[in-house]
Amino acid sequence: MPPVLASGDDTVGPEAAEVAPGVRSVVVKHALGARAAAMLHPVEACDRIERGGPEDAGQPRGRPHSALLSIGLPDDPPGHRTHRDTRSL
Repeated sequence: MPPVLASGDDTVGPEAAEVAPGVRSVVVKHALGARAAAMLHPVEACDRIERGGPEDAGQPRGRPHSALLSIGLPDDPPGHRTHRDTRSL
């Protein structure tokens, strides 16, 4: 399942977009170097996270893509088996 929201410091948006294009991000603290951050009050941080999530979060997104898994180990006989998994979560 792809991520839909990332929360964290002011670097979370660009970092999350590198691995999950289109992900939404919510800044709840500002980095003050590698080991410190200026935090929002927890109530404000929670409010921003709740408002920052996609409006359709939790709604069904249709059937997942099918995946073909082929496992071949050195000791497998010729014509090893494949497994197709298309179960919905």
